[in-house]
Amino acid sequence: MGEWRIVVAPGAMKTLLGLEPRRRQKIRTAIDALMAGDVKKLKGRSHQYRLRVGDFRVVFSPDYATKTLAVLEVFGRGRGY
Repeated sequence: MGEWRIVVAPGAMKTLLGLEPRRRQKIRTAIDALMAGDVKKLKGRSHQYRLRVGDFRVVFSPDYATKTLAVLEVFGRGRGY
């Protein structure tokens, strides 16, 4: 993502650390290449988007003023929003 700083919420970090290294790396790579990924704005949530990475979803919120990307949640597709 270039000059953007990525901040991961504690709950999202716990989920990431619980994944196998290969899957964790795939999600990390997808976050780094965010604009090329499958991203959609979440309805009913102000300034929140989701990134689809295989069977996982990454919910994030960009702050354009500080160029910070806050990763709020990482979860398996079946859990829902």
